[in-house]
Amino acid sequence: MSIKTPRDEEECIEENVAKKRKITSSKDNDDIQSSTTQMRLRIGNLPPYTTTKTLKKFLNVLEILDPKISKDPKKNYAFVTFKNNEDLSAAKGKVDQALFKKNCLRATIETFDMKDQQAFYERRAAQRQVELEEDTRLPHEKLADQVTPLYKLPYSEQLVKKQKAITQILHKFRNNMRKLSNVTPEILSVFEARQDKLPCEVLDIIASPVTEGYRTKCEFTIGINIAGEKVVGFLLGRFKQGYTIVEEPTHCLHVSETAKKIAKATQDYVRKSSYDVYDRATKEGHWRLVAVRTQRSGEVMVILQFHPQSLSTEEIDRLKLDIREYFSKASSSYGFSVTSLLIQISSEVADGLSPKASLDLLHGSDHIHEELLDCRFRISPRAFFQVNTACTELLYAKCREWAQLNDSKTLLLDLCCGTGTIGITMANHVEKVVGVEMVPEAVEDAKFNAELNGLKNVDFIAGKVEDNIDVFRRENESVVAIMDPPRAGVHPSVIKAVRSCDALKRVLFVACDAEAAMNNFISLCRPQSNQWAGKPFYPKRAVAVDLFPHTNHCELLIAFERD
Repeated sequence: MSIKTPRDEEECIEENVAKKRKITSSKDNDDIQSSTTQMRLRIGNLPPYTTTKTLKKFLNVLEILDPKISKDPKKNYAFVTFKNNEDLSAAKGKVDQALFKKNCLRATIETFDMKDQQAFYERRAAQRQVELEEDTRLPHEKLADQVTPLYKLPYSEQLVKKQKAITQILHKFRNNMRKLSNVTPEILSVFEARQDKLPCEVLDIIASPVTEGYRTKCEFTIGINIAGEKVVGFLLGRFKQGYTIVEEPTHCLHVSETAKKIAKATQDYVRKSSYDVYDRATKEGHWRLVAVRTQRSGEVMVILQFHPQSLSTEEIDRLKLDIREYFSKASSSYGFSVTSLLIQISSEVADGLSPKASLDLLHGSDHIHEELLDCRFRISPRAFFQVNTACTELLYAKCREWAQLNDSKTLLLDLCCGTGTIGITMANHVEKVVGVEMVPEAVEDAKFNAELNGLKNVDFIAGKVEDNIDVFRRENESVVAIMDPPRAGVHPSVIKAVRSCDALKRVLFVACDAEAAMNNFISLCRPQSNQWAGKPFYPKRAVAVDLFPHTNHCELLIAFERD
């Protein structure tokens, strides 16, 4: 007997929809759609590893603006919907036969019956509801298993489990290097030198100094619990897999007490509000989420997100005033103090804080501060900052140790620098720091943070690493790079740029998802070729750092070097 997974169900419904789909010629594009059908653009023959983000950038280059893209990461096609048939037809003409990373794209216009999809979503939601009702665990146990799956294990056993997981990933790295078609004897000798079949020395995992209440940032969903009550907390599973039930974070080990108090205060306010919670399935309702930052410095930021639906400007303004008055009173009654209170009015379909919608300040400052390794940092609402400050200090200290910095000679490259935390905390140990970051807002924060700490030997550049590599070409100088990229790693062009910088002899790579960054590791160590200029790097040592107790995640630091 076979059991269908959520992925099986999604592929099944896609096949059923495909059977009913009509390939529509351009002359039919002006036909009026029925109330249950919708037309969309199917883009086929996409290059491997194409993401929604990279496809959107490509479409923007073709002057196709604000496309709504749906893509399975494992598929070589995507679906794009538009506001009207004219935009759809114009997009087809631009995309069909267009070259994207050497692939000739194929674009067709298709109709699909929304009833089929809606029926699928309803069946799946009903199935998830039955599963939850039959589950004998208490609500807080279900949530703990979802957000902190290792919480039942003693912390020492959690560390053993993560050490084994990292070791397996490094084994895979070694084996993948040995399988390269053009691998050289020199590279083989390095990756086959150790009897433990690891690519390099692997140190014991570095434990977190704090294991409870360590998260400085939480995004709480505003929704409905299994009893049908309005709550502020976390989903019991991924919404894409049909989970819509939300439970309070009261018993979550990784959430700070202050964040729990703010979630409870927000929940009480929402329950008394005349506005309903936002329903992700029907797209109705208003209250969406509350994001909370509770820094070790004692400063607190709260961001509420609200869907306006058809409310007037006057109604929204009254709501803002009411929220401000409520939180000014709640601070004393619930036992917390808010440094920054903001609201985002957003009608975006995507979940989470919108990068486009504005943030309106209701109370206090538009930023907060954190202290890290004797440095002070300004954190703006959208800025990335590590969520476990105490353990981040251990990670950065290990980076500084392995970088072997020389204050009179070393140029430190802080690649994917974000708000500049790594470079700024090490600036007093090197001659100069150059940080590179693609997000302009983050670079502005980084520049402010350098000035805040009185640093004169730090420069931050807004742009791509590969476009600024000439900045790093200095003769007779020690150059060290530290890379702390997003979860998926960096684009291959970044690795090529790093390899092409001859003065660069040491690279420290911080991976929050080592499996996802595997291709980056391999590309650093590939044999030199026309495609991969510059001498290869070799892994010298590695260590895991447990920034996320009670979860399956940890950071992996690898030191790469070359002659």
